[in-house]
Amino acid sequence: MSSVRWDNVYAREGKRWGDAPGELARIAVARLSSAATRGLRILEVGCGYGRDAVYLAEQLGAHVVGIDPAASGLAIARRRAVPSRGTVEYRQAVVEDVSDGPYAALFVSNVYHGLRPVERSALRAAVPRLLSPDGLLFLSTLAVGDPTHYGCGAPVPNDPESFVGHTYLHFSSPTSLRAEFGGRFLFERVSLSAFHEPHDEGPGHD
Repeated sequence: MSSVRWDNVYAREGKRWGDAPGELARIAVARLSSAATRGLRILEVGCGYGRDAVYLAEQLGAHVVGIDPAASGLAIARRRAVPSRGTVEYRQAVVEDVSDGPYAALFVSNVYHGLRPVERSALRAAVPRLLSPDGLLFLSTLAVGDPTHYGCGAPVPNDPESFVGHTYLHFSSPTSLRAEFGGRFLFERVSLSAFHEPHDEGPGHD
């Protein structure tokens, strides 16, 4: 994922998705609420300008570490109001740089589809290293068959279900995610859902 591209996006557009949390953040809060005890630690990979990190901290009273390679997004995040509950720490980093696990949860929202194969592999390798034995991974990504973006652009050689138009996009299915992450986890839920929220490839998608 190009940090230069995202530096330019955040510098130009600021809080391009607004301040409201994304749908995956709401799902994570609902799932983790019963475990929201003092000291809960969450790592958000690709935190951008911090909208989900702040929400997770406030709702769960958690310590959230948000990492992102884009300095301009982190600059916006650090100017945000301090959470009313919990704490947030921002780092300019990629997941391979993180070594202070374990975390109770890893949160990866709308990031995986922008990662090239070597980056996806690095993320998958980092998850068992950084998660506690009973930890949870929350991941949302574009799906094969996405009605707006799937198949747009040129297919990427030796990278199935990936296309390059004005940017690179990789598409996943429940089957492919189970194959890629399988052997490392017990799957609680892998499903296709319609996410009605703005995102980086247009006004919204299903």
